[in-house]
Amino acid sequence: MPFLKLVYGKNLKYAFFIILLVPSILLHAQKTLPQNPFRAENEVSGDETPYDVFPLGQMGVVVMRTGMAAFYDENLTLRWNVGFSLDRDYSNAGYEFLNDSLHFIFRGKGKFVYLRISLSDGNGTAKYMNLTLTDNENIDRVQISENKAMFLVSNKDKYRFLMYSYDRDTFVAGEIPLRGSYTCSSVVFDTLYGKVYALFNSASYREDALLLAVSDTLLTEVLLNEVRVNRNDIRLLNGSIAVLGKDEIAIAGSWNFNKNKQDVSYYDKGTSSAGIYAVVCRNGTVDSAATVLKTYSQFSQSNNREYLTQTRVVPLQSVGNNGGGFAVLSEVYERKFFTTTETYYDAYGRIIPYTRTMYEGVSFKNVFCGLFSADGQRKLKNDGLYVFDVSSDNVYSALFDYSAFAQDSSGNILYAFPSEGRVYYRALPAAQDTAHTVYLQDVSGGRLTPLYSGDRVQKNWNNRVINWYGGCFLACGYQQILNHKAPRSVRNVFYLNKLLMGWR
Repeated sequence: MPFLKLVYGKNLKYAFFIILLVPSILLHAQKTLPQNPFRAENEVSGDETPYDVFPLGQMGVVVMRTGMAAFYDENLTLRWNVGFSLDRDYSNAGYEFLNDSLHFIFRGKGKFVYLRISLSDGNGTAKYMNLTLTDNENIDRVQISENKAMFLVSNKDKYRFLMYSYDRDTFVAGEIPLRGSYTCSSVVFDTLYGKVYALFNSASYREDALLLAVSDTLLTEVLLNEVRVNRNDIRLLNGSIAVLGKDEIAIAGSWNFNKNKQDVSYYDKGTSSAGIYAVVCRNGTVDSAATVLKTYSQFSQSNNREYLTQTRVVPLQSVGNNGGGFAVLSEVYERKFFTTTETYYDAYGRIIPYTRTMYEGVSFKNVFCGLFSADGQRKLKNDGLYVFDVSSDNVYSALFDYSAFAQDSSGNILYAFPSEGRVYYRALPAAQDTAHTVYLQDVSGGRLTPLYSGDRVQKNWNNRVINWYGGCFLACGYQQILNHKAPRSVRNVFYLNKLLMGWR
């Protein structure tokens, strides 16, 4: 396998790769045991979580860890495995799949590196970017295209867009004229139609309206518009953006009544909420009277440890008379704590108890899902709103996209989420083909099928389900597996599982 090494020097403008040969660090299969063709595994040590997953649609998937990248095709067959040397203070700021190549931008102390890896053989090139940010500036979003990179950069409550040109090695900036303390809810760089959008909510969550920043990719002018509901008793808390067409976007998020106390988890931006809203915005203008609101009475307001995650919008393709529009997703989660009591003796020999409360993680409770489609000019049609119970004893170290949607060629929509090495799923009522049951082909009784016969999962951590490409999910995560038939009875692995939608 080729090894890519990044070479640095004080006056180097370009960083080059040196190609060497090194043995693969991926898990070598137990050759004597038949393998499941819908699964791939890499070995890990202990309870570590070193891998990042970059789905590339039907082309396949790339997984990365420090100093290594591996490419699997759509059948989870390993095509190449490469290594590269990069200073430890560099972190991945963004990636994009363009023209059979994977493009990354890494940020280090005062420097940016642009990395391009060819999917055909794993060879690549790297280049320093003439872009410097202050230590206090954060990157909220990066979008990579063939000739430029687009950034949303923040410093406390000040935001600006940056457009960096690879060819000219220059950048332009556009300040976003916010007045007051705001937090970015969502940002989208529409490279197809040459637009940039950013949505902001007040940091205190007390303002009724959101602010939508709109500009072109030349950043000649950044305009601000309000997004609000035509009711005085409601405030919009946050929102996510999905591009529907030229100068047309959908905005969807959570809302609450003005009379309610707004509980907020500032650790992970979770909020209490009364429901979900959706609205279409054309040419930067929102028709507040056409906003669709849905109240969820199932959302508990009695426990201030329960919050709603940032909503996200998933575009759905229109197939014949089926589907189209978009889905709105948001999870209800609870912050978990545990207490420990220790004792010590004071100077007089008395026993003194000391109790500490420690943060353990988050546990998901419910998932809110709304389906919407366009119904005439500046209007939306409610295609269904659902609440799915996902309660379990699983505790996760951080929030992530817990639920996913897949859509087959007939427009059927399947919902799925992971739990303890299983994948739970259901066909939504919006599916038109009621004569058949939609299901996942590679899940037996809800349990992910193992790599080898005799595998028994002992422990799971950081499991996810990702919408991979049309009619297909990608399950990934970490497991400890016991198999007495194998040369080594216990192994800790990072796994990838392909899950196909089918019908019968």
